[in-house]
Amino acid sequence: MILSKKHTSREFAKDRLKTVILSERIDCSAQMLIMMQNDLIQAVGKYIPVDAQHVKFRFIPEKQTLEAVIPVLHMQEKKQDL
Repeated sequence: MILSKKHTSREFAKDRLKTVILSERIDCSAQMLIMMQNDLIQAVGKYIPVDAQHVKFRFIPEKQTLEAVIPVLHMQEKKQDL
């Protein structure tokens, strides 16, 4: 659900819809959810290199849990991006 330069308008719309649905399920605004996602990516990124373009969030209603999948990059990949 993170924006990248490679997203097509279809992918952007799909990600936006997922964000809106997730925000409704956990009873917070879509903007607040996006801010939370960005904060989590930045916080984890301070300590380990992450692939921000492939971060995924999902709400598990049975457990009242928000799950974040934050892929980790190898240090070599991170150095190439800089």
